[in-house]
Amino acid sequence: MRTAARSILRVSLLLCAACGDDEPSREELAQACEDLADALVASAERCVIDPQGVRDHFLQSVANGDCDNIVELRDHDQFYDECIPFVQEIRCDRLLAGDYDSSCSQQLVSWDLPEPTP
Repeated sequence: MRTAARSILRVSLLLCAACGDDEPSREELAQACEDLADALVASAERCVIDPQGVRDHFLQSVANGDCDNIVELRDHDQFYDECIPFVQEIRCDRLLAGDYDSSCSQQLVSWDLPEPTP
């Protein structure tokens, strides 16, 4: 009896720990991706760079072509407090070179899609 009670207590504690988890929803992850894409497009327009080309390149290289493919945001606060503002104010030469602040590095994680077969 005592062993069963301990097992139930352990399971309850694990479930409660999971309930407190603040993992973002798939919609929130896709929105984070869209927020970064929008910041990049705005900077591209300011720098007179093809905004659609910048958006397409971003989506292909970071999100496998679609923000719905994002499955993780590494650090929400750093992403919104440092990365997005950096991209909004990025110098045009840095935008062209793809030279982003470290706060943007590997923030968005997408599904690994298999390579197309020939």
